Formats: sequence, C-alpha cells, structure tokens
Amino acid sequence: MSLVDTQSFLPAAHRVRTSQTELAALIARMNPQDGVTEPLEGLHFRRFSSPTEIGHGVAYPALCVVALGSKEVLLGENRYVYDPDHYLIVTAVLPIASRVIDASPDHPFLSVLIS
Repeated sequence: MSLVDTQSFLPAAHRVRTSQTELAALIARMNPQDGVTEPLEGLHFRRFSSPTEIGHGVAYPALCVVALGSKEVLLGENRYVYDPDHYLIVTAVLPIASRVIDASPDHPFLSVLIS
C-alpha cells in the first residue's frame, strides 16, 4: 500500500498547468515583442526570446512569477533560480545581478512582477 495516493494530485497539477498556460498567454498578449511593459504602475510584464547577459541592479520589494522560461538572481554568494514552478519574493531593497537563463523564440521567458 502506498502512503501517497498520486491520483489525488492529478487534478490539482492539471489546474496549476492550465493556470500557467493562461498566464503565459496573457503576458504574451500584453508583450508581443521582447522587453518590459508597465500597463499600470507597479505591474510589469516581461518577455525575452533568448537568454540575456547578466545585469547588475537593485531589486525592490516585489512578487515575481514566471509563466514560461527561467531566470537566475545572484545575491552575494547565493544563487536563486525561479521558473513556472518557483516564484520569487523580494522583501527588501537589495543589490543583485540577474539574467534570463531559459528562453527561445518558440518558448520565450514570460513573467509578471508586482511591486
């Protein structure tokens, strides 16, 4: 007898994938070209069709959700990767380096950031 009934997880997993697909479609509509759009103050949609070079900057408090692709953030000696299965919450102003690590024309990096 299995301690975990894997069948009970299928509907929830399917709902998550459907939500991610819907979010990716929304971001793609909002951003048909590579770059960042801010339709409302504090709401940013990002799209990149290829990996990016590492960039240095400052992260401000925000929730970052990736619908497609992945990105890495370097904070000191620590490396954080977020993708459709992992979100990023920034709770303080921090100096970071970051780059998109998984993106292609067929599967662009698509994310939303809410500050």
